[in-house]
Amino acid sequence: MNEINKKELKTKDKIKSINVIYLIIIILYFSVVAIVFYHSTNFIVKNINKVFFNNQVSEIQALDKSKYSILEKKLGLVDQSQDLNNLITVQNTTELQKVIEPTPTIIQEPDKTILTISIINAAKKAGVASSLSKILESAGYNKATTSDAKKISTKTTISIKDSKKDYSQSIIDLVKKTHPNIVTKVNKESSKFDVIITVGK
Repeated sequence: MNEINKKELKTKDKIKSINVIYLIIIILYFSVVAIVFYHSTNFIVKNINKVFFNNQVSEIQALDKSKYSILEKKLGLVDQSQDLNNLITVQNTTELQKVIEPTPTIIQEPDKTILTISIINAAKKAGVASSLSKILESAGYNKATTSDAKKISTKTTISIKDSKKDYSQSIIDLVKKTHPNIVTKVNKESSKFDVIITVGK
């Protein structure tokens, strides 16, 4: 009887150990299934997010440019595309400035040699008309015709045709050097001379 009981006990122990092994296998199986299910679900959800929420995903996965710049400086790397963009920007700015900058206008002085000038001495002093004629000649004007006035004048009068008014300021400035008391008038277009200067005392 004892041997039979021992055999039965051994059989029961074997059955128990087999049951425990099966239980462990079942637990491992379901654990593996759960892990696979969890990872596959996450994979599906991420792909769905990429399709339907592309902007949000790109923001999360976007490269931190500041950290990249620090790393780039440490490694001594050069961002060639940025340098190229900067070069293009500088060239475009230079070209734009060339277009915007106004071209300097060259002001051409009127031809002084076409002007006919008459200088009348209305002062008591002799040689006043000829000395003024020399001043005008040295400034580029033709030699003036000189004469004496019948009456003496206290003021110097400059009469210039309206068609020759471009020469007015130049002539006035030259005459003022020796005769500061000046009166200006408009000369008749029918006059023989473009400019008539009557020198007073």
